[in-house]
Amino acid sequence: MSPRLHRVSETGSLVARGWEVPHDGHMLRSVARRSLPVLVAALSAGCAFRTPTPELPEELVGSRHGPAQLDVTEVAVTDSAGDVDSETQAAVRTQTVKILEDAARKSTTGGAPSLVRVSVVLDEHHDYAASAVATDGLAVFAWFLLAPAGVTFDRQSLWVEVEVDSAGRRFVGRGHADREGSIYAPARKRALAVALSRALADAAREGAM
Repeated sequence: MSPRLHRVSETGSLVARGWEVPHDGHMLRSVARRSLPVLVAALSAGCAFRTPTPELPEELVGSRHGPAQLDVTEVAVTDSAGDVDSETQAAVRTQTVKILEDAARKSTTGGAPSLVRVSVVLDEHHDYAASAVATDGLAVFAWFLLAPAGVTFDRQSLWVEVEVDSAGRRFVGRGHADREGSIYAPARKRALAVALSRALADAAREGAM
């Protein structure tokens, strides 16, 4: 049962177990007023609800009935700005493998197993929420309010190179993506999916080496 609250003196406050709780609305009005610019900026940035699934060209996976068979043998992760910590490397590898496995499972064509090596170069990353909070600590309330609506929280730019060995032939392709993300679809994962799709399409277009 919640503590019983009652009005005391003429200060317009409530007492719950000896603690005074102001109810004049001043603090709430302050939070709302200072968070309004963040709300407007976040809403104008857009929403992100899903991560796209890359298409696997039949030149790389075969033209028979799917699903495709992909064996991701290596995922190398670097950063254009310097070193990458081990936690980020592991997260990027896991996301990359999961995206490609999902693409293979949904592929309408397939054939003999294809060996895939991926190189990921992380580029610029912008954390909208952190920037807003650094400017005004109360702005965090705006992001918490908008999170369920899928509002974008960050933005990631990255490059991907894929090498695919299929049926005795090697294909190489490159792709770039710059995507925003939300709590439902993180920016890095969305950018990885788009860059992988573009790299695979580029590999098929360039043909076997």
